[in-house]
Parts: sequence; C-alpha cells; structure tokens
Amino acid sequence: MQAICPICIRQLSYVTPEHKTIFNKLDITLTQQKTALLGRNGIGKSTLLKLIVGELQPIAGAIEHHATIAYVPQHVAVKETRDTVANMLDVADTLAALQRIESGSYADTDFETLGDAWDIRATIVDSLQRFGLSHINLNTPINTLSGGEITRLLLCKAFMQQADYLILDEPTNNLDITAREKLYQAIKEWQGGVLIVSHDRTLLNRVDHTVELSSLGATHYGGNYDHYTQQKALNSQAAQDELQTRIQALQNAKQTIQTRRERHQQNVSKGLRDKKAEIRARGHYDKLTGFKRQSQSDKTQRRISIQAKRKLEDIDRQLAEAKAKVEIKHALDIELDKTYVPSSKMILEIENLSFRYPNSSRNIINNLSFCFHGPQRVAITGTNGSGKSTLIKLILGQLTPTSGTIKLGTERISYLDQWAANLDTQLNLLENIQRANPDMGITHCYRQLAHFLFRNTEAEKLVSQLSGGEKLRAALACALMSAQPPQLLILDEPTNHLDIESLETIEAVLRDYQGVLVVVSHDDYFLQRIDMQETIRL
Repeated sequence: MQAICPICIRQLSYVTPEHKTIFNKLDITLTQQKTALLGRNGIGKSTLLKLIVGELQPIAGAIEHHATIAYVPQHVAVKETRDTVANMLDVADTLAALQRIESGSYADTDFETLGDAWDIRATIVDSLQRFGLSHINLNTPINTLSGGEITRLLLCKAFMQQADYLILDEPTNNLDITAREKLYQAIKEWQGGVLIVSHDRTLLNRVDHTVELSSLGATHYGGNYDHYTQQKALNSQAAQDELQTRIQALQNAKQTIQTRRERHQQNVSKGLRDKKAEIRARGHYDKLTGFKRQSQSDKTQRRISIQAKRKLEDIDRQLAEAKAKVEIKHALDIELDKTYVPSSKMILEIENLSFRYPNSSRNIINNLSFCFHGPQRVAITGTNGSGKSTLIKLILGQLTPTSGTIKLGTERISYLDQWAANLDTQLNLLENIQRANPDMGITHCYRQLAHFLFRNTEAEKLVSQLSGGEKLRAALACALMSAQPPQLLILDEPTNHLDIESLETIEAVLRDYQGVLVVVSHDDYFLQRIDMQETIRL
C-alpha cells in the first residue's frame, strides 16, 4: 500500500490583493523528508508556506494535509503587550491548570486543559535548554527580548508541539553561531518531516530533498544544497545545449527551404528557356503542354511553401520550448582597481581596546588588539551580545573607548548594514548614486549602475521598491563605484533577508574587492565564499 504524503498541493493558484499572480496551477507533493524550498526573492516561498498553514487562501486548487503542522514564521510582530514567554509558548493555561490541580482542584476544565501534559514543566525546561534559553523566565515580557531570543522561543514552541511536520521560514535569521548549531542538531534529531525556507546554506546542506520554485513551477532535486547546485548546473547546461541545437536546426531548415526554392526557380527558368527554344524551332508553342507544365510548377511551389511553413512552425515551437527551459541570468561586469590597498599601508590599528556602557560594571570589549596592513579580509564572529556591533561603532567613531586606542590609516571608509541604511528610501537609485557622488555625470551614473545589474529604467526605481538583495547591491554600487571608493569596507550581517541568487551576486562583488574587508556574520558558508583570511572571535 502506498504511503500517504503529509502535504499534497494540487493545481494551486494564488493572486495577491494587488492582482499579481504568484502561483498558477502549482503541483507539489511533500514527503516525510527534510525538504528545502528555494527560489529567488518574490517568487512566493513565504506565501506558499502561509497557504499551507492556512494563513492565506488560494483562488483555486487544493492543499491536502495528512499531518499535524508546527509553523515558525519569518516575521513576528512584537507589540507593547503584557504577553509573556509562557504566552508565546502557549503553555500559560496548561501551567495554570496544573498549578490548580496540585493545589487540590477537581474541576473538569482543569483536567481537560492539562490533558496528558503532566510533565509540561520538564518539557519546557528541556526545550529552553535545547535552544540555549535556560536563563529566560516564563514570566518575562516578550517585548523585552532580543530578535534572536524571540526566534529561539518560536523554535522551542514548534518542537514542543510534537507535530508530524515542521515548517520553518528563515529560522536562522538573528541567530548566532551557537544558536544555529543547536537548531541544526534539533533538526537532525527530528523524526518527522520538515519544510525549510532559508538562505543558510549550511542548514540547506542538512536536508534530504530540495524543491526550487521558479516561473516554470516546482522542480524537485533529490538531495541537499550542494547536490542541487550540481544538478541545476547540469540541467542548465543541458537546456543551453538543447537551445543551441534548436537554433542550429532552425538555421538548417531555413537553408534547406531556401535551397529547394532556388532549385525550383532554376527549374522554372529552365522551362522558360525550353519554351523559347520550342517557339524558335517550331514557330509556335503547344499551350496544352505549357498549361500542364505551369500547373505542375504551381503545385510544386505550393507544396514547397506548405512544407516549409509546417517545418518552420514545428521548429519554432521546439525553439520556444527550449528557450523556456533556459534561465536568463545577467553577470556582473565590474572592475574595482581603485579599491586597491598597498600591502604596506596601515588601514586600522587597535591597541588594548576596552569598552563598557554607562551604568555597567562589565566590559563588553576587554583589552582587544589587532592591526590591519594591506588588503586584509577579516571576519568578526561571536555569540549574540559579545560586542560585534559595539566594535564596529567604536571603529566608526560612534562610540568612545573606555580605554585603549583606535587609529585609522584612511578616510575612505564605507559601512553597510543588512538594511542598507545609507540609501535614501525616498529617492531612486540614480538619485542615490548622484547623492553619494555629486561630481559624477548622469550618463556615468547610469553606466555604473548597469555594472551592478540596474540597467536602463531599473536605475530609476525607488529604493523603497527594492528587495533586500537589490538594496544591498545598490548600496555597494554607490560605495564602490565612486571616484574615491572605500579602502576599508565594513559589512554588518549582510546575508540576512537575501535569497541565494542575491547572495551569489554579492559574493561575486566582494571577491573582486581589493581593499580591507571587515565582515560581521554568523554565516560560515558566506565567509568562506568571499575568501576571508582571518577571524576575530569576540
């Protein structure tokens, strides 16, 4: 007997309130595996998850559930409410019922609320400990927690529900390395099915199956992220080869048709010459014979035309099908020679640096020293609260050290956070690059933006209309393509909120950068891809 799949999506169609079609007759079957869902920003990954869990309703099609589902969304609005950690974990009523029963209550409602959860306290303790939250009190207001702590609490809640299937939307956003490792381990130990949307390629390499959403629908790849990239490359090459074959077939067909037409025309010309010769020899022309010959010639011409039309239509159809299988990608075309830093040049020197915030008795940074000469590439890592962002603020002069010194060997410094806050969201891209480079002519601005894949009218888009990946790419364009680009580039968690295609684009830019690169990130895969040479752990 064939096993029933936990989630079956059949002929699903969905249109946004703005009348944008996201899905049209989408079919996906999700088995009891750990599955990654990939696709560029805007393709509908998060929308599909919301459709599966019932937060959105399709306009057509069906989603069949044969499993209980626990869902961790990407964004959770934390308002100024009295909600506590217990409320977020959905255990407040259960704990209160248990407390009343232990105090002597015999109320049926308390026993119904508690159900079989007699060990709820131990379950909560184990779950909080699993995600490094043992320090969190159940009565703590959730609006006092950090983004990373809230994400971990949502993960605790999902794993505590003992559902058959987990659905996780960007679960590693806001998580430090330690928290990510705990999540990786929890997923490894999970016995049910999992559907994950993520740009964390370390996590994506721990799944069994990958599904990619694209304009063509859903494509299944039987393996993890590395397998997906290899298989997709093979598929892309096969699609390119097929396209070239169809293009060549079209050219060959046109040449064959032209040759047949030329041969027929030669026969027509020969017949005309024969007609003239006959008139000269006989003094007249046999009209009946001529009519038969002309009729035969016309039939041949029509046959050639009909066959040519059918042949070209068939090849055009095959060519259109081949083109539809080819993903169109535009490569970056940039040169960053101006960012070059001589190997002897001192860019940043920190000596015996310590810092603590006012009213705090503990140094968040203590006696830190390092020096950057030449085009070094340095990663700054550490757990949440270890002082990474504080160190960046100290380097940028936004904070003053408690003790120690910071020396900068260049004034050409650019800082980009994950939100690309240096861009003015009320301006378009062209206006932003002009604002950053007032001496740059408009034609040159268009050309520089085109290097970063903002071509023609794309350069006139408002920043507020851009995706996260586009914003970061635009911010890099404004910083790196100026007349005096930065010799020191500092990035703070640049991979959050980016799809993989955007990540690969940003990685290509950063690999070409020839200045001093300092990156704060929890994403080891990303750090390896941009060739970081050293690591400072706080």
